[in-house]
Amino acid sequence: MIRVLVAFVVIAVLAVLAVWVADQAGTVTVTAGGWQIETSVGVAFGLLIVLVLVLLLLDRIWVAIRGAPHAFGRRRKAHRLDHGYHAVARGMAALAAGDSRDALALAERAQRLLPDEDGLAGLLAAQAAHQAGKDEDAEARFRAMLDNPDTRFVGLRGLTVIAYRAGRRQEAIETAERAHRLRPNAPWPVRALLYLQIAERRWADALATVQSGLKHGILDKEEARRKRAVLNMAMARAAEEEGAGDEALKRAEEALKLAPELVPAAALVAELQHGRGKTRRAVQALETAWRAVPHPSLTAAWLAVHGADAPEKLKSQAEAFAAYHPGDDEAQLLLAQAALRGGDAAAAKAALEKVQHPTRRVVRLQAAAEEAAGTDPEEVRRLLERAAAPPPLGPPPDPVWTCGDCGRESAEWHAVCPSCGAFDTMGWGVPKGPMPQIQSRPVTELGTPLS
Repeated sequence: MIRVLVAFVVIAVLAVLAVWVADQAGTVTVTAGGWQIETSVGVAFGLLIVLVLVLLLLDRIWVAIRGAPHAFGRRRKAHRLDHGYHAVARGMAALAAGDSRDALALAERAQRLLPDEDGLAGLLAAQAAHQAGKDEDAEARFRAMLDNPDTRFVGLRGLTVIAYRAGRRQEAIETAERAHRLRPNAPWPVRALLYLQIAERRWADALATVQSGLKHGILDKEEARRKRAVLNMAMARAAEEEGAGDEALKRAEEALKLAPELVPAAALVAELQHGRGKTRRAVQALETAWRAVPHPSLTAAWLAVHGADAPEKLKSQAEAFAAYHPGDDEAQLLLAQAALRGGDAAAAKAALEKVQHPTRRVVRLQAAAEEAAGTDPEEVRRLLERAAAPPPLGPPPDPVWTCGDCGRESAEWHAVCPSCGAFDTMGWGVPKGPMPQIQSRPVTELGTPLS
């Protein structure tokens, strides 16, 4: 509506101006080269307007002629870019479909059409070569991507994966570290570094990576807490093997502080403190873990700490310790073993009768209690044979440490599964029977460069 009003006002003004010019009296005379032209003011004004319009038209034509080559170049460049990006899109689709040959051909076409600084064509070519199994070509292309700030991060990821799969672990760690320094908030370098550092038993470096992941919000507090605890426990075991008892104790105590449910940490702290004659601290460590989860390893460690106690003191101490979980089977087994240590077979048998889920270990303890009570040896032999018999003739097997990834069973806890290399997957439970043994764990933390 406003535009209509403005147009109406302009037309009215021009009409009034034209009438005013036409009403002006007088003539306009132009003399040039012997020629003399006389006309009215209105006609002269109109001719002047036509002359101005012609000059403007000629100027526009000149500008168009002068800019034609540049405009042609722009249209040609736009045409090349359009076809280049179309080739990239088709190449990505070919990659997704697993057609690496077509993807490579489209990548080469895109590289001819797109500018060098674009980076998309190089990225497509590198990934296509990687998918086609041409690792040398892919590595060269990923290295070329490091010169472009826009593709440097993806290039580092590709180099990390290629180095890992070629067995160059140190190189893979270095490229992942570069990627992490480049983008500290990105998730994959943190997870790749953790996997690689743990695989190389670089526990201190892995701890630093966990801290960085927590700082930048890649790992949540609970995940970081658990990883720090297990890594400290792994460092404690390594220090113990090297004879560095003080360092082993320090790391085990830190692991127990972070994860009271980490039974091996409590058992190791108790063993080391007891070896130093600090029985009270040993018992405190066991109580910390026992409150979280009763466990046979804690029972064994507790009995080792109190092995020299008099029978009455041993009994009272055992009752106080078991009172944290009075209804638990492991608490009854602790009482039974303490009673056997003290020579009270009747108390041991009474405790074993309260066990709700008897396993082979329970039946073996029943045999020991019957033998201590002076029962007929034939009955003791029958109990031992029953304990050794497989289900359903015998009792269920005892819980063991089992890897949640590959099913590997172990008598001892390991931070890293000895079979598949998985980190912190050893759980305590009843064996579920044979499982396919995984010899090496896939690097899901690394993935593919474009995933």
